[in-house]
Amino acid sequence: MSQRAADLRDQLGKRHYVLEALSDGPQTKPELVEAVDKSRSTIDRAITAFRNHDCVEPAGKGRYRLTKTGTTALSVCSDYVARTSALSDATALINDSELDIGVGFLDGIDVSVADPLVPELALEPSTQIVSDASQLRGLAAAMLGSYPEILLEGVREKGLAVEIVTTHQLARSALELKPQAVSTLLSYDRVEMRITDQPVPESLWIATTPEKTHAGITVHADSGVKGVMINSTPAAVTWAERTYSTFRETSEPLADSVVERVVDR
Repeated sequence: MSQRAADLRDQLGKRHYVLEALSDGPQTKPELVEAVDKSRSTIDRAITAFRNHDCVEPAGKGRYRLTKTGTTALSVCSDYVARTSALSDATALINDSELDIGVGFLDGIDVSVADPLVPELALEPSTQIVSDASQLRGLAAAMLGSYPEILLEGVREKGLAVEIVTTHQLARSALELKPQAVSTLLSYDRVEMRITDQPVPESLWIATTPEKTHAGITVHADSGVKGVMINSTPAAVTWAERTYSTFRETSEPLADSVVERVVDR
């Protein structure tokens, strides 16, 4: 790491607000003092530092403007702030998730951390997405009692197509817990439950609505839902689809005989 690069990072960390102010257009130093509410000496040091890094240049009549480098530096800095903010919001969920969640999933992420007293409230954003969706694919690592009814309503009312990959044990547990709802759900041609021998590490889902495709991770804890992370950026959706495919490729449809055997017991 060069000293010049280290100094640029330091200047962006301490004085990025000057670049933000200049992104609105050329300004004089007195105008910058007023815009960012800093002293004249602070503005003088910032302008000198950013000129040394070719981020700022004179624009005539005592004004300064961003260069292309300055605009790019501000974008890099903004991305860093957004990513670290998202990381801070999602830390508890990332630590509890069994999935390897990359940096790309943080860009544009929405995080709902569950209230321990009412944990299922964290599901509201994902439930709303599912209610608007035409297609839902996902990995099921755990199940709450409300899940079958939520999906059944979408299938009946909106024509939702569902494909779920899970383990044999969870499929049986779902049938035993909610035999009527799950068996009715599986009776629809547009609903398929698939079984994999791989351990399913987390509940990952991909929902397609008329507006966009959403990728989500529902993190469960012993007490229920820990929280939900949702991202609709192309990079996040691509990552989710790739992860989902690795499990689907090793899965097979749940046999009708299994459903009949559990429900008829």
